[in-house]
Amino acid sequence: MGLARVKTFVLENSSAWLVVALLRRFVTKSDYQSKRESVTFFQHANVAYGAHKQRRSVRLLRVAFGLLGDELPMSYVRLIIGATNQTQRDLSRRGALSREILDATKALAIDITDATGWYQLSRGLFSVGYFRAAWVARENSIVLSIREGEAAGAGANAVGRAIQAHLERRNFAEVEALLAKSVGQITDSGLRDIRDYLDIMQNKYVMPPLDSNSPSFDAEKLFSELITGKSVALVGRGSPSGQYGNEIDSADTVFRLKYMGKQYLGLQKFHGHRCDVSQFNSLDALIELSEIGQPQELVEDLKLVLCVTPVPQVSLQGKPILQTISVETLYRTTCVSGMRSLSQAMRFAPKSLKVFGFDFYSKVEFYSFETLKFLQSGSPVFADPYMHQFKGHISRDEIPWSFSGHDPVSNFCFAQNLYQAGMFEIEPFGASILALTSYQYVERLEEMLGDW
Repeated sequence: MGLARVKTFVLENSSAWLVVALLRRFVTKSDYQSKRESVTFFQHANVAYGAHKQRRSVRLLRVAFGLLGDELPMSYVRLIIGATNQTQRDLSRRGALSREILDATKALAIDITDATGWYQLSRGLFSVGYFRAAWVARENSIVLSIREGEAAGAGANAVGRAIQAHLERRNFAEVEALLAKSVGQITDSGLRDIRDYLDIMQNKYVMPPLDSNSPSFDAEKLFSELITGKSVALVGRGSPSGQYGNEIDSADTVFRLKYMGKQYLGLQKFHGHRCDVSQFNSLDALIELSEIGQPQELVEDLKLVLCVTPVPQVSLQGKPILQTISVETLYRTTCVSGMRSLSQAMRFAPKSLKVFGFDFYSKVEFYSFETLKFLQSGSPVFADPYMHQFKGHISRDEIPWSFSGHDPVSNFCFAQNLYQAGMFEIEPFGASILALTSYQYVERLEEMLGDW
């Protein structure tokens, strides 16, 4: 039996307390790492819950809370585990238990753990579907991140998180004060990202000149030609909430997320049919598509390919490739694909930028039917690891799993701030979501999730 199989066997068959002890002894080297590792077990508990494996989900939750540490009262831990256990047997109990967990989370003293503890707890609560309680934990994390980052002698990570928290709350004067007293603690790229964001939010942004010595100069130049001073339609993978196809196709540039070819766009009157630029998580997706004989037409449709991961080559079938910019201004998380594309387009100063098919996880069907059809076709790069559970829409237990990994609340707040600053337009359904407060947003998500 190989070492990896031995490790898996031990983790799968040992008691929760022994697994926690082994992980703390041999895997996680600090309290911070242990808290971050807890989310993996919260996510696995969610998958077990969705598969109706009650004993396994309870055991995984015990491991997750063990890695969070002993700062949380055992009565609170038992409440979460017990509630998840009860809803396995009686889904109608979820609403009442969610309110109980919300009240119990509000009752915890904010200094019971640190900012990281609160944030990882929020991700754990998102994993098991208690979104309102997760929001409370996340708010406590923001308050403590500001407090920890503004303390004398705070390290670079703490200062960075405090800046992110202030940016989310639009406390721009506090950001400037932190930047002034933390010279040298933030990387040049991080500082540039923060400065750009501050300028954008205060309508002072000026696009910097392109660097002709950059290896990606040709791709950046083409992207600038497609975006700067142009009308841009940014189209997500959901379904636009109306017949916007002609409006999309009439834009100077059509920018889509993970374009898969015209045959997977759906009816033109809803989705449009053009695509000039598309973002992919990695080039592996396009390379894989070429192996199943599809992307010749796909790549021919595109003028430019954007890639999240580092770009090992400068073109694909003659089409330039550009790595998307990093976004350092979201609180403790990374951009989801839509926000990354939005930020990329916005910073190249389009004349107008309108967003379609972005529902911010507020629908069970957050993939369009055509996208879902492609994802279910068996493509391992594009497909979701739990795609076999999909029956016409995203499985409900997959939604909280995605939340723990992506923290869409950070992405929602980021988009909302940019929208309120007038940086983009959005179709009416998306506008109705961005009109919510962050708490109303998670309320809506928990209501949408239902008993799952």
